[in-house]
Amino acid sequence: VYSFNCVMDALAKSKEPNKGLRARQWLDRLSDVYSSTKSKPMRPTQIQYNTVLNACAFSAHGTPRDEQREALKIAVQTFASMSSPSSSPIPSKGELVLRDTVTYGNMLKCFANLMPRGQIR
Repeated sequence: VYSFNCVMDALAKSKEPNKGLRARQWLDRLSDVYSSTKSKPMRPTQIQYNTVLNACAFSAHGTPRDEQREALKIAVQTFASMSSPSSSPIPSKGELVLRDTVTYGNMLKCFANLMPRGQIR
């Protein structure tokens, strides 16, 4: 998991195009490894999900509008795949990852950075 974290964090902090999509692809790879092995240390946590949201939130700087739209879509999908504390099963028994304050903060950054200014917002 540590190696996945390092790659995803490096992507999130980079100036690479489509870094939100690429970070999400790494999260999906980690999820696939966990699904096939059921190895508890390989289970994705809030850290990986929040890293994807952070990568999406900072995809806005100097990128085309289409890429920003795609980053927002990925952020919303990633957020939706998590569970709020009030609606989830017991975390140790369920497969869902709980949202935390960092998750909500990252989503606010996504909306602030990726949604167009003006009436649409």
